[in-house]
Amino acid sequence: DASGALTGGTDADGQFTGAAGLAHLLAGSADVRTCFARQWTMYAMAKTLDDGECALGGITSAFANGQETISDLMIAVVRSKSFVVRFVPRT
Repeated sequence: DASGALTGGTDADGQFTGAAGLAHLLAGSADVRTCFARQWTMYAMAKTLDDGECALGGITSAFANGQETISDLMIAVVRSKSFVVRFVPRT
């Protein structure tokens, strides 16, 4: 039996059958797209980002709404000021 259900309290909740069904359910979720964009951005920048950080909001919003592809997301990250300019605290 390859059926299942997601019940985490997000817009990805629902029933699915098989891996393709799960992938379809997750791909249609703005919550999942936002999480993916956030995690990829933090990985690319090699740092943890706060929810209110400017770089995060601009980069993730269009991707979360389904307006951009993963390639668009990657380009947006590497073109962001937060990626290009690194601030090093003085000691």
